[in-house]
Formats: sequence, C-alpha cells, structure tokens
Amino acid sequence: MLIKGTDRNTKSGLNKIEEQLNQAKRQLREAGS
Repeated sequence: MLIKGTDRNTKSGLNKIEEQLNQAKRQLREAGS
C-alpha cells in the first residue's frame, strides 16, 4: 500500500470480513449444512 494511513483501515476491514465469514460458517454448521 502506498498510503500508510489507509493501511490500518484496510487491515481492520479485512479482520471484520474474516469475522463475518467465520460467523457465516458457524451458522451453516448449526443449520446442518
């Protein structure tokens, strides 16, 4: 990344996406898929 200021925002954004993916996987498992 060229702009260091946005680097932190991108990392936190990716972390949020990963959390949402993990939650979706958990919900699928609970649904029995």
